[in-house]
Amino acid sequence: MARKNKPQVRMIRVGDLVIDRRVQRAPIKTRVNRIADNFNPDAVGVIIVSLRRDGSYVVIDGQHRVAAMVKLGMEKMTVRCLVFSDLELANEAWHFCRANDTRRIGPYDDFVKGVLSNDEECVKIKEILDGFRLKVGQSAKNGNVVCITTLRSIYRSSPDLLENVIDIANTSWGKRSAAVEGSVLRGIAVFLKKHGEKADEGVLIKKLSKYGGGPSGLLGRARALKELRNGSIPALIASIITEAYNKGKRSGALPSI
Repeated sequence: MARKNKPQVRMIRVGDLVIDRRVQRAPIKTRVNRIADNFNPDAVGVIIVSLRRDGSYVVIDGQHRVAAMVKLGMEKMTVRCLVFSDLELANEAWHFCRANDTRRIGPYDDFVKGVLSNDEECVKIKEILDGFRLKVGQSAKNGNVVCITTLRSIYRSSPDLLENVIDIANTSWGKRSAAVEGSVLRGIAVFLKKHGEKADEGVLIKKLSKYGGGPSGLLGRARALKELRNGSIPALIASIITEAYNKGKRSGALPSI
């Protein structure tokens, strides 16, 4: 993925270093403060940067050290940088992931960098969500999906399963944040894996759309059942969905989960 260009070591002013949130995770303020409070010029090390065609130096690795120096008013200080030239945005994201592969990167940042670096799984998940006018986000609000680990887990089971799960949740409840809560999506996935083609999706969507409290009601009942029964929340949600599907049916009832 990375472009084959030979990086160069240069001394660059701290004030000339730029942070681009598209290729950087959100800074951790406590970490910036800790570095600033215990600042040691000899411990700055090497900052990895990308020299873009517009002449800007974009930080790939080292943003917390740079932020600490800015906080201390050291913009005129020069630091040793390993400079890559003429990288595309996707290449910058790839270098970021490579530079940080031994550190914990949050699911959101990891997903965004995956999309930028053309990771097949991340790109395909984004395409599925785009089809329903949904997007991966960091905050739970209408139109956002925050359960990134769940999305990737269902996708790895089957890309078609993920699209089917999102379709059912979206058609049943719209773009409410609760409709794409992680346990709810996993519960629908468990239901589909268990019953497959035996379930009429039209009937399923009709029953879910009329379920008391919607997705929040499902989740609340599953949590209450967990106090009485064994099983994970998604499995209990799948069981509740099965009960709701079967209610009032004289034929074609599904076996309990």
